[in-house]
Amino acid sequence: MKHLSILKRKAGFVIITLLLSLTSCEKEEDYGRLLYSSDDQMGSLFWSESSDEVFYTVETGYYNKPLYVIDINTKNSRKIADIATNYGNSIFQKDSKIFYFNDAEYNNVKLYSVNVSGSAPQLIIDSMQTPVFSRKYIAFTRTFTTDTTFTYKTILYDLETGTETAINGESLYMPAAISPDGSQMLLRSFDEGSSNNFFSIYDTGTGQLTSLPVTNYYYDLFRFFWIDNEVYGFRGSYSGIDILNIKTGVKLNLSETLDYGHSYVLSPSGKMLAYVVAEEPALASGIVGSHYFLHIINTDTSAKTIIDLERDYVYEGTVTFSPDDTRIAYIRDYFDIYLISL
Repeated sequence: MKHLSILKRKAGFVIITLLLSLTSCEKEEDYGRLLYSSDDQMGSLFWSESSDEVFYTVETGYYNKPLYVIDINTKNSRKIADIATNYGNSIFQKDSKIFYFNDAEYNNVKLYSVNVSGSAPQLIIDSMQTPVFSRKYIAFTRTFTTDTTFTYKTILYDLETGTETAINGESLYMPAAISPDGSQMLLRSFDEGSSNNFFSIYDTGTGQLTSLPVTNYYYDLFRFFWIDNEVYGFRGSYSGIDILNIKTGVKLNLSETLDYGHSYVLSPSGKMLAYVVAEEPALASGIVGSHYFLHIINTDTSAKTIIDLERDYVYEGTVTFSPDDTRIAYIRDYFDIYLISL
């Protein structure tokens, strides 16, 4: 049964949506509860370490993004600081600090932090390339130059002690992913002759490097993650995308083949994979706008859940899991933050 059109006006945006109620019971229709509604268009969204707060940025201009925090229990919002970071860059929390990257300068990424309670941004590290973040370490490559030569090295920066360790080897290693407990780091090196990427595991405690037998040119070099201290990667093929254990080459047995049309948001444990499907309306229906569905795949059991998000716009990049994998937060219709209990 069709409902009446609803005219919504927020900060100069006028969005007209015509909603349909579904009679099918194959999809869950509970798209969550409204946590917060903003007068400004929101961008990045991420959880606090404790799951009691959600952070978000407001898209006020290129690189300029006021950072806010919302208390999930009281729904109160407050501004933390004005930060400068590109849209889509990850933002992280460690203890009482929030870290973010500023990549406005080519090949010179800078790491900044602000206090959760509010403070001016503080520069932590500069002169970074290809940085990778974990709760204990930042890993990145850096160029060292002399009058006649230049060399690249991978640097492991300890966030707790502020010390740097250079990782030496026969090949040029670049950081790919750090395990959640900080004990292992996946490194990759590129062979120009074979056009292949080679992988190694670096033990952050002992400094030992272990070469892995898996090599492949078609890995997405920025999409690695960890499940139970095992590292996995997205590998493309003509038929779609597979997820493989980098150490063993064994594929995850998912319920469907992944395609190139999604960014695939992973939960902190790596055991849930989420993405948004936008179904365009039939031309004869007279409906304006696509219908959105949130797909969630359990990487352990291959079980799949589909949540009907209805017709307000949902961008896949704003979907984020809570630290304990029990909830999802996402931005709906540019201005509203919703929470879903899983």
